[in-house]
Amino acid sequence: LTFRNLIKKIPDSSHLVLCGDFAQLPPIGSGNIFYSLIHKSAVKQQELTEVYRQSSLTGIPTFLSSIRVGQLDTPKNFQAHESHNYGVYGLSSSSRTFIDKLISLADLYGDNCQIISPLINGAYGTKVINEKVQNHKFGTLKPVEDTPLIFNKNVRLNCGQTVYNSQMAKVVKVLINSP
Repeated sequence: LTFRNLIKKIPDSSHLVLCGDFAQLPPIGSGNIFYSLIHKSAVKQQELTEVYRQSSLTGIPTFLSSIRVGQLDTPKNFQAHESHNYGVYGLSSSSRTFIDKLISLADLYGDNCQIISPLINGAYGTKVINEKVQNHKFGTLKPVEDTPLIFNKNVRLNCGQTVYNSQMAKVVKVLINSP
């Protein structure tokens, strides 16, 4: 269903409200409807200025704002312990040292560490990062109790509970099926 076909199905007496983040990355695939609409003066808009998803105490809103305007300043010589005062830290490095730096931060912060990547696959995607950190921490890629994890899609579990994309969890028990 395209946006155009969706609009055609809405009765003329209806009001359409679209919500989104003007600074979010564009969708993967065809079209960039939201971006196009917010840059047309004919479309009435209201911009919210307060961030509710992350507390300002985390440093994330400030960090993302600085990236958005191209003012991110990261130390050239990374020392994991120096990042402790920032709450959030951006890494700039060569491909050979990037994962090592992430592991240093994971060791430093332990359960208080969350590594975020805009990619799922590839050398810097969440799959590779999770495997490297898991292998470093537990010496195996097999599921281990107390392993932190993050859901990558909305799922309704057999028990009836719903988990949501980006919700954090921890492996409580590993069940092994016998052949």
